[in-house]
Amino acid sequence: MTTNVTTNATTNATLTAPGFLTEQWAEDVRRALDSGPDEEARATKLPNYWRWIEGVRSAYSCSWALGVVGLTDAPDRPTYLHLDWQDGQCVKASVLGPAQPDEVPADYVLRADLATWQRLLSNECDPRRVVMYRELRLEKGDTLAFFQGIYFFAEAVGVLSKVPVRL
Repeated sequence: MTTNVTTNATTNATLTAPGFLTEQWAEDVRRALDSGPDEEARATKLPNYWRWIEGVRSAYSCSWALGVVGLTDAPDRPTYLHLDWQDGQCVKASVLGPAQPDEVPADYVLRADLATWQRLLSNECDPRRVVMYRELRLEKGDTLAFFQGIYFFAEAVGVLSKVPVRL
């Protein structure tokens, strides 16, 4: 499931970064999400945008399962990064699967192919475009409710993409 490529958008990559879809990486993602976007990311958008994001986040209590399709151990059954949100805090992260979307205990199940995840985590693409262009596609969950908070989700994917990982 891993290769020798390590990536980190904010500092020099090190070989000590956790592997993709490991419990350590999941926990690192949880901590980053809980902290939210850094000042550099915040500076790229208007303060009103971030107030809206904080408004959505403050009451957010759902779970996400972000799936990866095409891993060698289960090419047609995704493995998932599972994230639990309670009252605006990302309180738990774990790795689930392989499983089909209807088998995953999450409010929202999304998935993308391995190539998309590699581009996302190597900072070769804009994380928000990955969401908006449906490369990371909603497979299960209330579509209307999900898209009411889509910018919050897209910013979370942006934060996730900056977490050091060994692919």
